[in-house]
Amino acid sequence: MNNLFKAYDEIYTTVPLFRFVNSTEGLGLEYIKELYSLTLDVEQDSMQRFLNSSVVFYLTKDYTINDIFNPNYFNLLYKFVVDSDKIAIYSTEYEVFDKIFIKVFGANKLTEGLYKLENKNYRVIKNENGIFLNMEPIEADIDERYLLTGSTKNIFNANEDWNFYITVEDRTLVITFESNNYGSNKKIFNLSQLDNKVLFGETLNIEMLEKNAFFSYFNKFMLPLDKETEESVHFINEIIEKEEFVVVNSRGITNEELCLFFEAPLDKEKIDKFALERNLPKGEIGSYYFYQFSSEISGDVVYLYISEDDFIFSNVEPKKVNTYFSQLPRLKNTSYYKIVDEKEKLFNFFVLNLTQYLSNNFYASLDSFIVREEFPINNNYIIKIKAR
Repeated sequence: MNNLFKAYDEIYTTVPLFRFVNSTEGLGLEYIKELYSLTLDVEQDSMQRFLNSSVVFYLTKDYTINDIFNPNYFNLLYKFVVDSDKIAIYSTEYEVFDKIFIKVFGANKLTEGLYKLENKNYRVIKNENGIFLNMEPIEADIDERYLLTGSTKNIFNANEDWNFYITVEDRTLVITFESNNYGSNKKIFNLSQLDNKVLFGETLNIEMLEKNAFFSYFNKFMLPLDKETEESVHFINEIIEKEEFVVVNSRGITNEELCLFFEAPLDKEKIDKFALERNLPKGEIGSYYFYQFSSEISGDVVYLYISEDDFIFSNVEPKKVNTYFSQLPRLKNTSYYKIVDEKEKLFNFFVLNLTQYLSNNFYASLDSFIVREEFPINNNYIIKIKAR
């Protein structure tokens, strides 16, 4: 960690999502910070110098992406401490360290240079370079371009090594993972080919799909199906007029809505004949026409929406879809689309739109989202996560 205070300041007081969490409406971390400053009873200048120091945690466990996004900065630091085999703190503010380690983290000072926290002993060496827990003193080797850097393993459970870099850019938290030994069979797609589409849903997951994987993909999301509907899905598979295509599965986090978007045309003559033979209810919404694809007795009603270039399966009824098409912006006009780095060569793109969730649960008016891009650069596999 390049600078303890800078990491807190740039993330928790700059990025809108974390600034909200930091506020009294969220977790109230600002109050906790003030409480700690009163509890510690140390000189303000000494405290600030300690907080401006660099820290290296040698963790004994791998952290997930969710762990790194932990909104409680103080709990995250505590977990780093107790999960570390050794720690290097590049500060000579020894008194401040003692007060924080004992009064904030709850350690016991057994003797000079020996502390105990959660049944774990910490041998502490203090010299002119800093404070070293369970390790011999070493010089700092920290990349000052980033707030936080490190390495981890097994993001995809494939025994791969990853380096990561965390910074704040334009009020957006950016986490970049990079691996040169992760092999992927995912196909590259161009996100900009969807830029004029209206994609509704509070989570979007976008990738490339081969035609022969269509049924298994559909089957992951839309169950239960009666036998007739299952046969109908196989029929749809047969009349898709592309061998591979971009797919989007989108869901609600404040509702039960589900939508599967396929960027491929269907054989119009065959689908119309199919629908006529089964007497499927039909209607129109703008450039789409739709059929009620399944019946109520097989679970949620599923609708099939069809245009010249794509088709959609969804449990969202036509009246509401009509509202979405008329009110939601096209993909290219969304705030999260505008910050995508590699639109033309993506393995995967994921969006978690938190705007409605924060409004419903915290009455917050906040355009907030988390996006994840996966793409190749110079034979390296890159995962870039942005939170705003």
